[in-house]
Amino acid sequence: MAGLGLRRPEEPEENPTESADAVLLGAFLTALLSLKSSAGESFPMALSAFYGSHVIPNRPPGSTIDLKKTSFKKFGPFVKHAADLDIVTLASKCNGDLILSAADYHHPMLREHKQKLDGEGVDYSTKATVDAAGAALAGKTKIVPLHSVPKKIAAALSLDADDVSAAHATSEERRGSGFLTASEVRAVLDKYVATHGLDAKGGKVQLDPPLTDACYRLTKKEKAAAGAPVRLPTHVTRQDLAARFTARTDPAHAVVRQGNVVLFLRKGKAPPVSVEVRKRTNKKFVTFVRGLEDYGADAAAFAADV
Repeated sequence: MAGLGLRRPEEPEENPTESADAVLLGAFLTALLSLKSSAGESFPMALSAFYGSHVIPNRPPGSTIDLKKTSFKKFGPFVKHAADLDIVTLASKCNGDLILSAADYHHPMLREHKQKLDGEGVDYSTKATVDAAGAALAGKTKIVPLHSVPKKIAAALSLDADDVSAAHATSEERRGSGFLTASEVRAVLDKYVATHGLDAKGGKVQLDPPLTDACYRLTKKEKAAAGAPVRLPTHVTRQDLAARFTARTDPAHAVVRQGNVVLFLRKGKAPPVSVEVRKRTNKKFVTFVRGLEDYGADAAAFAADV
């Protein structure tokens, strides 16, 4: 695949980007091979579940996958390129998200990679992958709400590009992603207030026209609901301003493992996980859990654990 954006894992690496591409490709191919025996049951699968439960556990020993150092920057574009090369087939969910629907196990890349792993005696069975995934996801996992400052607001307020992009985030995974914590959003706002000298007496902030438009200008829907004309404020408390500014950001979230290890960064609110108990005959009950795949959990492994 050299020259097409992907290199075979065993090919010589010429620079850090190609090295990162090779690690990702090797883990990707190994993950597909680990699912070969259960492909009929495993596919279709959400890309997030495939990446978290299969690709990460199948990376070469002693290596890490840093998507931002690859030529693709994110997993989605990488998989789309693999689909263009006919290694896998993708489909779309009703919400537009891509899912992995099939893999071509006769593809030369997969056949060559299988021969390489067999020659090295590598165990890429499903059980080995599940065991590795369990170790990788050990510890508590939590959802951290994040925010993204809309481009329109960032431009209107002439906000610092590094601040808005989270260029100085403590987490390497978030640097440059545009996903900010609540405290970082507040820091962006405080910097704007200080830079433009908007501090007023009594702990309040004097609103200038751009800040008023960004935080308090009503939408058409809000105007219709209000009925009568609404007078926009000129001075507000810092707390109220911070709440209004944060409310105008776009929602995002991170899935973080114990030790502040970021597993996923995504736009939008965290998808729900539903638990439903259905009664069957003979007073038996069956529990259905849906949505765990969005958090990288392997459904089969979860079912076995509980």
